[in-house]
Amino acid sequence: MQSIDKLKDIGPIITDLANQLHISENDVVRQAVYYFAEKIKKKKRLMTFAGTLDNDEAVNMLDFIYKSRLNKDLDISL
Repeated sequence: MQSIDKLKDIGPIITDLANQLHISENDVVRQAVYYFAEKIKKKKRLMTFAGTLDNDEAVNMLDFIYKSRLNKDLDISL
């Protein structure tokens, strides 16, 4: 029954969004679900790289990224 109570709470929010965006309430929910699914998919792609570097490699990579953000005059040979 808790999920039904939550639906009652978000009903006015969905209605308000539908009115503001000039779309149906079903479209508001559909777009929200697609957005959430895409967000999860992106996170899963990123997580496939988790654990591939040892601690020293990860620290060195983060240090390089941080320094390169601060120093825009990096000498890069192409």
